[in-house]
Amino acid sequence: MIRRLALGALTLGSVLVVLFCLLGGRQAELGFAVLAFAFPALLMIVGATDRRGRLGSIAWPVGALLVVLEASLLGMLALSGDPGAAARLSHPLVAVALQVVGVAGLPLALIACGYALTFDGFGVADDDLARLRDLAEPRDPE
Repeated sequence: MIRRLALGALTLGSVLVVLFCLLGGRQAELGFAVLAFAFPALLMIVGATDRRGRLGSIAWPVGALLVVLEASLLGMLALSGDPGAAARLSHPLVAVALQVVGVAGLPLALIACGYALTFDGFGVADDDLARLRDLAEPRDPE
């Protein structure tokens, strides 16, 4: 179910991104950016969903990734919309730090730690290995 929702969101989002590119304007730029920043999380949902359609414990890191990416985007948009905003900030490199940390560093750490903490759910379980060993043993022709 969750995989179908993510695939539907990716399909609709792709159509909307193309439409926003054709329309132009500030609202189209905002819509394009919001949808483009949601794509990584949606693709991870499609890839991490198991055969039964469940996302499992990786849902929290992927959800956190979506929130971090969208918050970083909104922060960058807030700084770009006001020409004096960067000058009023305590340090002139805050916008660059927001991009580097919010768009690259923190999302990478979130997903790396999320997969590391939930890796057992994505691997082969002990009972699966035992079943494979049983299947691999030669059988008597009797």
